[in-house]
Amino acid sequence: GLHHALPLIDSDPFMVVNADIWTDYPFARLLYQLELPARLVMVNNPAQHQGGDFGFDDRTSLLCNPDFDSPSYTFSGIALYQKKLFQDMTAGHRALAPIFQHLISNYQLEGEIYSGQWQDIGTPERLAQLNDENLHATAGKRKIKK
Repeated sequence: GLHHALPLIDSDPFMVVNADIWTDYPFARLLYQLELPARLVMVNNPAQHQGGDFGFDDRTSLLCNPDFDSPSYTFSGIALYQKKLFQDMTAGHRALAPIFQHLISNYQLEGEIYSGQWQDIGTPERLAQLNDENLHATAGKRKIKK
């Protein structure tokens, strides 16, 4: 999808936000000059993904493969990419994980940890749970008129 969208994207770098997340992430924070090919927003591991995706190099904001000595985090689905990362790809379905692994092996993937509101609502059950939580939170704030 990203490969096909490149001609329609005017900015470089450009932001991608997965459609199946709910967050209060301050997106303006991600918009700055990107020296590396990509920057990922990472979050604490949710219940359905306890193993996480990546860790952090202990000296930099570069992402690395998780190991037993450092905590791992989950990719939030929020990222800033340079167009060149996708320009040489051929059309077809491609997973991002191999691209991220290649960048990690070349010290070219940076990240940040976001600790605010974030939920993966990629299943009907998780979406229903979020809707229930929001309904109960707002119900307590409403005044009932008599």
